[in-house]
Amino acid sequence: MLETLVGRTVQIIYMNRNRNISFRTIEIKSVGGGRVKAYCLTASAPRVFLIDRIIDVELVKRHAG
Repeated sequence: MLETLVGRTVQIIYMNRNRNISFRTIEIKSVGGGRVKAYCLTASAPRVFLIDRIIDVELVKRHAG
């Protein structure tokens, strides 16, 4: 499912290795090997997220104007 979102901006709920939950807005660059490579708009930096730690994904809708 995430493969279809490459190049798109999404909001995710993510649980890190310490079981802390964060909400992130990311631009997905690639998906493979159980990982999502993305530019994290929340952190203003590239990040890699483990797919099995992503709790939820929602497409960010762009508004014209």
